[in-house]
Parts: sequence; C-alpha cells; structure tokens
Amino acid sequence: MVLCRSLEANDHFSVDQLLKRADTGDVSARFDPGICYSIGRGVQRNTVESARWIRQAAEKGDAEAQNTLGIMFQQGLGVQQSDSLAVSWYLRAATQGDAKAQFNLATMITTGRGVAKDYSLAAYWFHRSAVQGIASAQFNLGTLYSYGRGVPRSPVMALEWYRKAADQGDATAMCSLGMMYLRGQEVPRDEARAVQLIRQAAAQGSPLGQYLLGSLYEGGEGVDRDSKAAMNWYLTSAGQGGTDAMCRIGILYLFGKGGVTKDPVLGLRLVHEAADKENASAQFLLGLIYVMGEVVPKNYDEAVRWCRKAADKESPEAQFLLGSMYEQGHGVEQSDLEAARWYHRSADQGYEMAKRRIVLFPVNWLDCVP
Repeated sequence: MVLCRSLEANDHFSVDQLLKRADTGDVSARFDPGICYSIGRGVQRNTVESARWIRQAAEKGDAEAQNTLGIMFQQGLGVQQSDSLAVSWYLRAATQGDAKAQFNLATMITTGRGVAKDYSLAAYWFHRSAVQGIASAQFNLGTLYSYGRGVPRSPVMALEWYRKAADQGDATAMCSLGMMYLRGQEVPRDEARAVQLIRQAAAQGSPLGQYLLGSLYEGGEGVDRDSKAAMNWYLTSAGQGGTDAMCRIGILYLFGKGGVTKDPVLGLRLVHEAADKENASAQFLLGLIYVMGEVVPKNYDEAVRWCRKAADKESPEAQFLLGSMYEQGHGVEQSDLEAARWYHRSADQGYEMAKRRIVLFPVNWLDCVP
C-alpha cells in the first residue's frame, strides 16, 4: 500500500502529533494514522485500528481514504471482507476523480465481484482512469477494444492503449504489443520488435513474458529454435505461478515433445494443477482429454465440467466443444438449442469451426439470444 501524502513527504514525524492533528478535524490527518497502523510505522501494526481511522477520513469525503477502504473491504484487512462494500467505496472515490479507484471499480465490474458484470460500464471507468495515466487501466482498456467487450472491436484502439501502457513499463502490455508485432496485427510484422518487447517483459519478471519468450524459442519465431532455452523460460514462469507455462510443460510431457521424455502422469498432473488455478487453456485441454479418452478413460461428465469452466471464461475452443457435446448429448441432456447457443458464442469470437458449424445447424440463430 502506498504511503499517504504527508508521510511520503516527511520521514520525521510523530504518530502522537498525527493523532493530535486528527482531533482538530483535519481529514487527511485521520487518514495518516490509518496508514501508520496499516504498515506498523511508528506504532504496532493493527489493521482493525487502521480501518477505523481510514473509515473516518473516508466518511468525511477523502477520496484516497475511500479507495483505500475499498481495498481493505475487498481483501478483508481489518474489516469483514465484502465485495459489495468495496465497490461502494470505490465508486465514491471514483466519482471524485480518483484514478486508482476508477481502475479498481472497473476491475470489480469486469469480474462481476460485488456488482453485476458489465463490460460497457467497466470500459467507461477504465477509460477515465487510463486518461489519467494509470498503465493497468490503459492495458485493460486496450484488451476490451481487442475483444470488442463493452466497446466496438477495434485493433487500432487496442494498439494505441497497449502502446501507452507499454511506454510506462507495463509488462503485460509489452507482451500484448509484442504479439501484435509478431502476428502483424495493425502494424507491419516485425519479429525483432516482438522479441525485444517480450524479452523486456520477461526480464522484468513477468510470468507471461517468460512464457511467451519460451514459446518463441520453442517455435523458432524471431530467435533460433532452442528447446532447452524454451523449457528454462517455461520453468522460470511456472516457478512464479505462471499457469500458461505450467500447462505448456504439461503438454510437452503428455506427448513427449520439447526434448523431454514422455510422461503422461506428470503431464496430466501439471495440466490439472493449471486448470485448478483457473487457467482457461488448461481447463479446455482437460475437457478435450476426457472426450478423447486416450490419456485417461473417456469421461463425458468430467469433459463437460472442465469445458464449461473454460467456456465461461470465453474460450472459443471450449465453447465449440461444449456445443458439440450438447448436440450429441454427451455428458448433458441433448439440446440443439443449447448447442447452437454455444456455437454462436464461439463463432462471435471468430472461431472458424464454429462459423462453419452454424451454417449447417438447424436452429434459428434468433432463438440463441439469451
């Protein structure tokens, strides 16, 4: 947590003086003791006492205190955890123009925590935060434009916001921008620039950057193919909790690729671990594995369970596979309507197999609208 205004400016202070100043009615002085108690600076750390002081400043209208109190409710620090109260305090700070609160509020709206999921509203708050220079908001706004969620799909706008965030050192934006250069999306294809951006993100310790750099070495894109370097970067990423890398290592062991000895048991365990940590690609892969029945016995119930998790995260491949299971009645009650709904959700994301399947599917697409 960032120190408050007066504490950042002055290392020589007395907590007793802050408490006395707070008694005068100075709103910011009520926030300062809260931060002191939060981090144990000059007093014994006490999150409950911290929340009490910060709440006083928040109730007096201090936007920074309101945002901080929102964080405390979201994380359950000194107060009973409550997503809805976190949203309430973020909103009060955001409407006063606090850029960090605007970002926090938009994130809650995007994930549907404490408030109904609404990409359009999230885009509004991400934009207000982004124009004030919050790099994470710039990246998230770029992502919404990239996928057309809450805003018209616009790779041009996605590129613009990714660049703004990357220029501020946002590693995730560097990765997205690097992939756009690698694929030649809205920019001339430039493998050297892609590698530079992704390598920079990896050097900053980004698990995503490390995973992507590993994939470049594995595929020989922009760098010489090197399976050992690829595995090293995958392991570095996975060691930091990178679930994409964890899933990829699992795949390599499942099929004995990338210079490793085939070990389906270890491979499946790694994929399961990534899936349990909510990685959509791993969840889809598990669904596919249970459908195919080659690595494990065929189990449509498990396939549906994992595919649904990934499909709800907007994985087009999982949505298509779930649609096919509804069409065939595998693991679920057969339903052409449900099948068509999932096919349409997949096709709306540009998944070609779903687009082709819809042409042949005997259900009016209007019936698929929820």
